[in-house]
This record gives sequence, C-alpha cells and structure tokens, in this order.
Amino acid sequence: MGQREELIALDNARVASIELTIGEESAWHYHTKLVENVVCLNGIIELQCNNPELIIRLRPGERKKINPMHEHRLVNLGKTEATYLLVQSGNYDFVPSNS
Repeated sequence: MGQREELIALDNARVASIELTIGEESAWHYHTKLVENVVCLNGIIELQCNNPELIIRLRPGERKKINPMHEHRLVNLGKTEATYLLVQSGNYDFVPSNS
C-alpha cells in the first residue's frame, strides 16, 4: 500500500498526497456531498467510474473533477508508483460500494 500524506484537513476541505503502488487500486466508493479533484503528479492513474461508465487515464499535470454520488475508484496500471493530489471540498464522507 502506498503512502498518504494529509496536507490540509478542515471540516469542509481536505487535501492529500496519495501514492498508489504498482497494481494498487482504491476501493469502489462514492461521496454524497463531496466534490473531488484528482490531480496526477507522477505515473499514470486510471480513474474508473460507474453510472455512467467512464475510464480516464490521467498523466502528470492532468486532473479530473468527480461530482457527488458518482461511484469511482483509482487504479495504478503502470510499471512504477503513481502519485496524485486529492483535493476535496464539502463535508467528508466515504461510502463503499459493491462494484
């Protein structure tokens, strides 16, 4: 499991630097009121979404906004570690899903 560094943790905003090891994937989940922005810092991060189904590969400097209630996970399909900056705004919640 990669490292996670919390940079900002407020009631209505969170920022973290998160590393995914080779082949690592986050759990499928969604947030009810939280907006996320994922910014790839290094490596290649695959953002997988359901409803609608969508796959986006983020390379360094690229970002994607994830709206509330949008089920998703992040995957490192590359041959090296990958790191992303996670910027969240809104009241934090994490709802696991069964996808």
